Amino acid sequence: MLKKLRELQKTRAMAALYSNASDTQKFMFGWVLRAEEDWTAVLLAHPNGDFDGVVCLPTNRLYRVDEGGRYGEKMRRLLKFDPARFSVKLEGEDLAAATLELARDTGKIVSLELEESGLNDVTGFVESADGNACAIRQVDEYGFPDGTSTVALDSITQISCDTEDEQRILRLYQAVQNK
Repeated sequence: MLKKLRELQKTRAMAALYSNASDTQKFMFGWVLRAEEDWTAVLLAHPNGDFDGVVCLPTNRLYRVDEGGRYGEKMRRLLKFDPARFSVKLEGEDLAAATLELARDTGKIVSLELEESGLNDVTGFVESADGNACAIRQVDEYGFPDGTSTVALDSITQISCDTEDEQRILRLYQAVQNK
């Protein structure tokens, strides 16, 4: 699968990527930003054609890739942004750490799935990340600050950055801060 993901990265082709073994009809749609042995980062398009953030997940969780087809054609017609003009720099050897650093440096909210829970276990702003852990200044679903969580990096099984969920929480957080 890594070979195919790297081909998608190189060609910048849109694809449906499947990673949810408990719901094999569910997929994410977008462009592979970077595919490595351990992690893959994907720039997402929302089903209505809007930008939907970046997801970084273990490469071995990706089990199916669909290209072309009716869904791909539909998404081409719906796209409201040009992914080629969208600059996301994920630099460094550790792709997961690079995703956390991107969120920290741009002030975006992340959601972390821990231990393959299938949930957004920790959501908030990345305060720091080192080789072993990251500190997240948590924000609840209503936009209120909710303490700080320190998470072992090896427990993270998915990072979502600036997706629809995080964009909504950021807008609520900004509204709370401007009261």
